[in-house]
Amino acid sequence: MSGQGPQGADYGKAGASLMAAEENWGAFIRADCDVVSYVFGQGTALGMTGETCVVGHYEARIATLRALMANYLD
Repeated sequence: MSGQGPQGADYGKAGASLMAAEENWGAFIRADCDVVSYVFGQGTALGMTGETCVVGHYEARIATLRALMANYLD
């Protein structure tokens, strides 16, 4: 995002927005996956289901970022 881009583009703001989105995304997955820990308490399934929650969010986010790169940044 170091280029100028098309007329009216502001890559600096786009980069700042992406950084803010990443920070907020991290807070979201922590809160969203906390639901699992509150449901399972200290049960034996907590570790596996909690990790599954986090991994699922990361897989989805990576797919979203790849689509962003392919559609807008290449």
